[in-house]
This record gives sequence, structure tokens and C-alpha cells, in this order.
Amino acid sequence: MRELTTRQVENQTPSDFFTLLDLVLNDPSLSLIDDSLKESAMLDRLEEVGIGPGLAFDWSALDTDVQEALARGFENGFNRVRTAGQEDLIDMNGWQVLVPTGDFRTDWLTRAVMADLGYAGPDSPKSHIAGFRFTDSNGEQLNGSKRYTITFDLDNLPPVTEFWEVPIYDAQGYFVENELDRYSINSYMLEEGLLHTENGQFVIYVQHEKPIAPERLKNWLPAPEGDMRFAARFYGPRWSVVDGSYDMPEIVPVEG
Repeated sequence: MRELTTRQVENQTPSDFFTLLDLVLNDPSLSLIDDSLKESAMLDRLEEVGIGPGLAFDWSALDTDVQEALARGFENGFNRVRTAGQEDLIDMNGWQVLVPTGDFRTDWLTRAVMADLGYAGPDSPKSHIAGFRFTDSNGEQLNGSKRYTITFDLDNLPPVTEFWEVPIYDAQGYFVENELDRYSINSYMLEEGLLHTENGQFVIYVQHEKPIAPERLKNWLPAPEGDMRFAARFYGPRWSVVDGSYDMPEIVPVEG
């Protein structure tokens, strides 16, 4: 199980995927939708190949033609998720907001897109949405070998009814350990005076190495060493976030 869950998504095999699917469906904490004909039909189809609650899936026990069919389905599904993840997005000053569906109970494609981008949203995405970012203001891949700033105007913070946060992830969408145990900057930190503000602004310093200046250390968001991504989260978003008209700050590379 540990070996399967630590593999990168891009390196996952059909055997990995369907074995994990069976493990998830056998998790006692999993909630099924009792009144969903669509989900029931899908579970019946999976049961035909030994996947589902109460079953022990064994890829090696499948006939070759079944393995080949599942492998084709896995590859087609992977490509479809990646394509949908690029097409069903709204631009918000360079941040990409997934079009809200209200509820994706059996909208498995949208659920997969959200998980692939690092969102890991709840069952009802209407409660909050995310803005994804993979590149800096110059259009270059974000990487921890560089330093960046994200500057917010205190008079134009993300419009939400609850709270917002800017988490940072590695290229695969996972948190990376750091000496501060800090994985995001959020509105609670700002409200509690934990962040440095100056001239009506506050600046998030995104870099791998620890800043020397105290005010920068206070606003430091530790970056992983390699490629990275953001999935800013907006809880109780106002419409300007939903439709992408909010002027979300750019991720600006620091020269020198």
C-alpha cells in the first residue's frame, strides 16, 4: 500500500490505479450514494473485474484481454482528465479557476480534474473554489531554484465570506516538509497580525532558502527545491472570484 500511494501520478500504472481504487472502495469510512442509479451501475461494472466492496482485486489474476482493456481505459481516462483540466478553466489574472459545478457527486471527471490539479476539494465544491498557478508572471514554470513575490493590496484582498489561503505544493501536488512547518499563507494569519504589512500592502516571499530580513522571514512561504505549483483556495467566494474578474496578484520572479 505504501509503495502504491507514494508513486507519482505520471508513473502510475493501470495495475496501480485499479488496485488503489479497490482499496478505496473497501475503506470502511467510504460513503456511497444509496439513491444513485449512476453510481450503482458503475459499481456493478467494476465488480465484473473484481473491484468493489468486499472484493480483493488481483491484477495478475485477470485474463490478458481484460488487462489490455483496462490499460486502454486507464490511458484514455488519464488523457481525458488532463485535457479537461486545461479546457474547463477561467483565467483570473494568470490564475486558473475551475468552472464551479455546484455538486459533483457522480461527476467523476470533474472530481478527477480537481484531484489532479492538487485541489482535493470536498464533495460539494460550491463551498469553496481554487485558483491554480503553475507559471510565474513571465510564463515560466515555477521552480524553487528561483525567488518570487506575491503582493496583496490590503484594500483589495480576495473577496470571500469566510477565509482564503495560498498553499504551495511540489510538481505532483503534495506538500513538502520545511523548517517552519508552513505550507500556506492565509487570511487568518493576516487578521491576527502574524504577517508583516507596509504601505497598505503585504508581500508573500516564496523561496527555498530562509530569508535573512525579519519582515521577509515573517511572510516567508517555503518553496520546494524543484518545480512547484499553487492552488489558492477561496472559502465562501464572492462572484468576482468565481467569474475570474478579481485581480489576483501575479507571482513575480525576483531579479538577481
